[in-house]
Amino acid sequence: MLPQFQVQYRHFQQMLYLLQTQLEQSDRPQLQESLAAAQTYFQEQILSVEPETFEPAEASRIYSFQVEINKQLRLLNTDLMFLQTARLSATQSQRRQQIGDRLTLLLRYCEGILDEK
Repeated sequence: MLPQFQVQYRHFQQMLYLLQTQLEQSDRPQLQESLAAAQTYFQEQILSVEPETFEPAEASRIYSFQVEINKQLRLLNTDLMFLQTARLSATQSQRRQQIGDRLTLLLRYCEGILDEK
């Protein structure tokens, strides 16, 4: 795997950890802003890397993860919109749990990409 690509994924991973912290602190406006930044970073810095720069087997594995990460980021955005419209405490709690679970999944995907086995 390319060293610069690893650096980009580690930075993206740190952005996801920040989102987890903001979720725990109930900082909704900052959460939305950080999610937008993470999505932009993923689109512009990570997806822009040409697959031809990797070995064929590695490119296939990375592409699979990237498709899932992209999908989960879109779903995370939807979850966050639902959280912002939730009025009942129980609903807010449920939405926070869903967002937390999705962030955990995204972090696992990042670990899967960074694991070079």
